[in-house]
Amino acid sequence: MTLVSSGILSIGGSTTNRSINLELSLSATANSNLNQTNFRSLAGIAAGSISISNFYGKSSSPTNTQISVKFDGDRGAGCSTVCEQEGFDNTVYTPGNLSNFLTQTNLYQNSAGTLNASGGWYSNGTNCRQWNGNTWTSALGNC
Repeated sequence: MTLVSSGILSIGGSTTNRSINLELSLSATANSNLNQTNFRSLAGIAAGSISISNFYGKSSSPTNTQISVKFDGDRGAGCSTVCEQEGFDNTVYTPGNLSNFLTQTNLYQNSAGTLNASGGWYSNGTNCRQWNGNTWTSALGNC
């Protein structure tokens, strides 16, 4: 669920899309404050001043972006092999809405972000990188 983009918001309360506690899967009456790590993460405010208005339109549900990529499952192939492939033959999902998947910390096979992408070399046509199924195992390379 996503919090409303205007109007009344509160830390607690039982109204879905108006209670920050409920958005964070806490009880409506949980003893919470805006400086808690989970609250700051939801608001996108790591440090400094934070207010209720920072929560308008925020959602604790993960948002993953679909991206078409070049992929070579031969882990020994390297950048040159994956970069030389014709077309973009694979679909992956990355957290957030950043299109440069090679700089993301996670790479998924599904939009829910519950299944990591297969290990191998990935390219966006400009850069390439090796993923082992859990994390990047090479520095960002150029095609």
